[in-house]
Amino acid sequence: MKNIIRILTLIFIITTAKQSFVLANDISLHNFFQYKVDGGTTFTYYCMPQLNSNYLIYSFDIKFIKLLNHSSKIILCLEGTGNVVYAYTNINDIVKLQNRCLNLKISKLFYETILCHNRITVTVGKIGFFSYFAKNAYAGNETTQFITGMFSKDQLVDVPKEPCAVRTNYVLSKKINLDYAYYLSELNSLNALQGTYTDTTTNYRIYSWRSNYININGKQHYLYGYGTSIDKTINEKFGIFYRFCHKNSDTIKQQGFCKLPVSHLWSIGAQFKNRVHDVLGLAIGKIYVDNKKLSYNALIAIPYANNITATQIELYYNFKLNNSIHISPIIQSFVKQAHKNTNTLFVYGIRTRISF
Repeated sequence: MKNIIRILTLIFIITTAKQSFVLANDISLHNFFQYKVDGGTTFTYYCMPQLNSNYLIYSFDIKFIKLLNHSSKIILCLEGTGNVVYAYTNINDIVKLQNRCLNLKISKLFYETILCHNRITVTVGKIGFFSYFAKNAYAGNETTQFITGMFSKDQLVDVPKEPCAVRTNYVLSKKINLDYAYYLSELNSLNALQGTYTDTTTNYRIYSWRSNYININGKQHYLYGYGTSIDKTINEKFGIFYRFCHKNSDTIKQQGFCKLPVSHLWSIGAQFKNRVHDVLGLAIGKIYVDNKKLSYNALIAIPYANNITATQIELYYNFKLNNSIHISPIIQSFVKQAHKNTNTLFVYGIRTRISF
């Protein structure tokens, strides 16, 4: 895995240097290196009056796209986060928090090429699972859309940490395509298959996955699951989405952490465009816990563990100040959370996204 990432990094540097010598007379920095750069930074301030707590979360992401020819490219993504509160947000969740400091990491580094007259796409390297699987047009971008994890992605998929992957997309027709990917890390692997049907107003995605974990005692555990992600445009101002996710609810000890035995979850929501570029979003979802498989450690470590279900609600308004700055007031509600002071937790936040 590490060798593949090193090779891709070397290709990225060599091809960039080669183009820079060829185009040395071009004064444009963008054309000089022949790559596309975009990204931004996100600040979210949270207030939880019931817990007498306030948090500032910040993150940034930078994407470099190096075009090798008309059908091949290399993509490098850097992400960083700080002061992450995992119970309430999933912004750039690939990056882990270390001592409440800004932590920078390579989140993606892969080579992608298109073959057979644009019918087959092959991707190799460090690939983000949710960049291709379980996507959603109205609930998939935590920087400008829903910030609650269960709305923005399938939280039940056991994606390997720091994986290297091979992914293939095959276009069956103008409306139907298939995706298959194999992810591999030092501790576990994951196979994923997805079918997507797209028409003028609706995207239907049905996917399944299977992974194996090797715990600290060397014993393998197999997990599997499936889900669907649908987004539909009703008109130019209004759209809806729906997610359903299921997995076999096992409690697995891995490196001292007990995973929550969740059997399935669902979420549904809507997005309404106000004015020209402003967006109002509302979503509700429910997590179902298999309490028959809860372990003693899980009861201590997981906030939902004492309940069979947990409900989450989010309301946000994304105000577009200009092409680079978005400001979003956010209200989140977590029902049946295992907090001593309250059964329902309300979280108020304001998110600022600055992109370039």
